[in-house]
Amino acid sequence: MVPTGRRGDGLNPERGFGSASKRELESRDAQSGSSGGPARVGDLLGELLSRLGIDEEIERQEVLVRWPEAVGERIASVTRASTVSRGVLFVKVDSSAWMNELNFMRHDILRRLNGDRDSGRVERIVFTLSEGGSSAGDVQDG
Repeated sequence: MVPTGRRGDGLNPERGFGSASKRELESRDAQSGSSGGPARVGDLLGELLSRLGIDEEIERQEVLVRWPEAVGERIASVTRASTVSRGVLFVKVDSSAWMNELNFMRHDILRRLNGDRDSGRVERIVFTLSEGGSSAGDVQDG
């Protein structure tokens, strides 16, 4: 909400920026169920992120940390989960042979990454050849 200086938004131009009356503050506390004490920053931040609709996108970012565990040591050694944007995970791959193999495994990897999550799910994976990656590679199990 953008402060407007109109009655009821907590701003009173005569009293200064951000100076809500005691009655306005008590009304807000009653509506939010607050006891009037200070609010925890973590609670306020969580509520703000949810209201802005970016809490789910932040949950999706966790996949960057979970990538090695989800795919295993062998695949993690030839890949790097680089970014997540709007439900799409971008993964850099060392060789085109591995990229081809991973494309066949894409649905299984998505299932492992998402688990039983209801929110913050990755909807798609895009594999790209990393800079300096080779056009041929060894995909044998070792």
